[in-house]
Amino acid sequence: MDGRAARNQKLRPGRRGPRRPFRHVPSLVYDIDAQRNFLPEGTTAGAKTESLGHGVNDFGNPHYDGPQPPPGHGLHHYHFRLLALDVETLHLGEKAAVEDVLKQAEPHVVGEAELVGTFERA
Repeated sequence: MDGRAARNQKLRPGRRGPRRPFRHVPSLVYDIDAQRNFLPEGTTAGAKTESLGHGVNDFGNPHYDGPQPPPGHGLHHYHFRLLALDVETLHLGEKAAVEDVLKQAEPHVVGEAELVGTFERA
């Protein structure tokens, strides 16, 4: 089992029972100011915006890469998760690996929201 498969086997316990693991991470932005109610256009394209960190995704890039399901593979679900933390920063630098961001954030999670979108490539 490679590192990514092992990481995906981990379940995160939550108030409502075990959470499904992160399966594929096309983008991750962290150290978002708690006063924000939106992200500026271009943020997930890697644009430098104040002190936001951009996690290095499963493609090895510090920006959004997706959705990219195989043609004819059917409907894919994309989970966008927002984690509220009890700290202002994770002190990780500008381009941390996704697994490092999630590991550092996990003990500080005080709330979470999820939006599910779908996409299908014909």
